[in-house]
Amino acid sequence: MLKRLLPLAAVLMLACGGGEVSEPTTGPDVEPVTPDIDPAGMVADNPGSHCEKEILFHCEVEDGKHAAVCNEDGWMVYRFGALGDVEAEYPAPDMTPNWVLMEVPDGKTLKFTMHDNQMLVSELPEIGSGVMVSAPDESILAHHECQGKPTTNWAKLAEVMPK
Repeated sequence: MLKRLLPLAAVLMLACGGGEVSEPTTGPDVEPVTPDIDPAGMVADNPGSHCEKEILFHCEVEDGKHAAVCNEDGWMVYRFGALGDVEAEYPAPDMTPNWVLMEVPDGKTLKFTMHDNQMLVSELPEIGSGVMVSAPDESILAHHECQGKPTTNWAKLAEVMPK
């Protein structure tokens, strides 16, 4: 398990522009570990995420649940819940999605409507990142704050988002 997490951490650090990554060390008890990279440059498998292909937004929230926006072969999908137990998914296969990407000062928010509720998936460094759910009357039903900095790829999200 640790062998799988270390390369992922290194790739994420490089993608975020932070830290330097040294070459893997070798020796009698250490074998070199390199991540599986797909042609697009993303880690091919995403352990610890609801995404099967490419992570556009991901973070762990309270109670061990995860919020994710994924690129599944050109189809953007939101998933929420514990790993292996998705409680909410948007859009349904037969649904026309209503994604709206908003750039706000010092952050980004993805907005969509699910079951008449307004959903906001946000990375807002000054306020906090996560998922906010509001009712049609704009009352807040839930706020799931990220436990740490989310993994994001807003440029790819904007590219994959239906026009």
